Amino acid sequence: MKPPKTPFELLTFYHFVDIPNDELESVVADHLSFCHDIGLKGRIYIGTEGISSTVSGNFGQCRAYRLYLKDSTYFKNIVDIDTKSTIVDGHQFAKMIVKIRNEIVVL
Repeated sequence: MKPPKTPFELLTFYHFVDIPNDELESVVADHLSFCHDIGLKGRIYIGTEGISSTVSGNFGQCRAYRLYLKDSTYFKNIVDIDTKSTIVDGHQFAKMIVKIRNEIVVL
């Protein structure tokens, strides 16, 4: 008998906030380290204008990520993060990527 499948979430959001250019590399490195530590997978772009994130993980991983964001200097006030959550069958990405981008959302 197979164990029950753990539900996964897909979180997709962006958040505009001013991040000083001289802090970008540190913010990206910390973000990547945390996401690797908890096993989250996806794509996150961070720039001086904010963050754009599409990640997948099990409920525990996504909860840990939300708490990490809530405790961060720049990403604590993401109002609609829960409304943009979707239940999926498993990870939607093969790996975790966090990069600096000039434009987090192409308008």
